[in-house]
Amino acid sequence: MVVPIRLAMRTRAGELTCALFEAGVGDAEIASVIFNPISIFMNRLGRPAGLNAISGLRKRLLAPQVPHASPPASRSLREACRGNVRALDRNRIVTDSLKLLVEVKEARMQKSLVAEFLGTFWLVFGGCGSAVLAAAYPELGIGFVGVAFAFGLTVLTMAYAVGGISGGHFNPAVSLGLTVAGRFPAARLVPYVVAQVVGAIAAAALLYLIASGKAGFELGGFAANGYGDHSPGGYSLLSALLIEVLLTMFFLIIILGSTSSRVPAGFAPLAIGLGLTLIHLVSIPVTNTSVNPARSTGQALFVGGWALQQLWLFWIAPLAGGALGGLVWKFLDDAD
Repeated sequence: MVVPIRLAMRTRAGELTCALFEAGVGDAEIASVIFNPISIFMNRLGRPAGLNAISGLRKRLLAPQVPHASPPASRSLREACRGNVRALDRNRIVTDSLKLLVEVKEARMQKSLVAEFLGTFWLVFGGCGSAVLAAAYPELGIGFVGVAFAFGLTVLTMAYAVGGISGGHFNPAVSLGLTVAGRFPAARLVPYVVAQVVGAIAAAALLYLIASGKAGFELGGFAANGYGDHSPGGYSLLSALLIEVLLTMFFLIIILGSTSSRVPAGFAPLAIGLGLTLIHLVSIPVTNTSVNPARSTGQALFVGGWALQQLWLFWIAPLAGGALGGLVWKFLDDAD
């Protein structure tokens, strides 16, 4: 797909410029609407051969304007356009160029969804895998502390690895909280959640295949989340609801605060990973720690029965907490 996009950029950009000049569109508008996004995308592709030509045209388009007169470079370009624009199919040019921009946007979205799938997969496989395979290993079990650090490390590592591509949500509650806070477009919320849930289910499936390869394997709780009789410490539904809402809310505040412009760049994954570690240290005895509906869904599908019956709580509570965290941060951010 990259090669056709590059060729389209080389052949269509000048034609579209001519058509828009003839239509009376201003230089600055052409540059900001068309050439800025194309140049940004070409940079991400590795500066193909057409970038220098379009960058030069962009500079000429943005050159200071003399009142009531066009600069020589811009005027000569307009004259050249007027001489050739009649031979162009304006509708085709505009349509093709708009299709190009849509393809660019779709390509970015696809990469973001793949990144969210991989990040959520790693979170579930690393975090729940540590609980299923290593937490109670004879004599060398990592226990609750090890599991808590495993979850924190999965988020920390993947936030650095793919956070620059998708934002590093890996959690429907995080995506919702960011949307409420105005940091994430609502149109992307559902696709992100789908990618996250699919990643969690894929990780749980692979973890099941690995764990079941041990002689005498018993599924047990399979790191699923629960309350009442299925809470590690026997905590009630109300206790589970309160702690999941509260901890997810603070998780969003940590995420939004550490990624704001007020703090040094590059350290957010550390704060977020350590924040998730602390959350697990507090709440594993209560619910096995969810704060992530995708993580809960993947494990519940393989446990079935009680895990599916109680799954509703581990969607409602984290989503409510995420939304509250977004609202709290929005208030703090506006107040400052």
